[in-house]
Amino acid sequence: AQLMSDGGTGLPGGFLLNNELTDFSFAPADAQGRPVANRVQPGKRPRSSMSPTLVFDAQDGRLLMSLGSPGGAAIIHFTAKALVGMLAWELDAQQRRPDGRWFGGADPRREGVVLGD
Repeated sequence: AQLMSDGGTGLPGGFLLNNELTDFSFAPADAQGRPVANRVQPGKRPRSSMSPTLVFDAQDGRLLMSLGSPGGAAIIHFTAKALVGMLAWELDAQQRRPDGRWFGGADPRREGVVLGD
């Protein structure tokens, strides 16, 4: 089976190919007995799955860029940061690399945005 097809992502055997099962919580409930949102369960997809992204020109359909990111739980944030830098701020891929990292987390002990370098 092909992973990528004309209709988008195909799921060979009905599952995503992923090595990030550690992003799931193996405890089904928290200390108060409430179900954990990111618990292991059939049909769930880890938020750290690959996120290949293609950007096309709305007028003529030309491919403008293709991008993706490593980074485990921060893949979505890194990809969004690259899109904002290149589309909104008109930076090329090399110009947007040196700035600090910014991403939100799923850690309930932290609030706001995490800044790093």
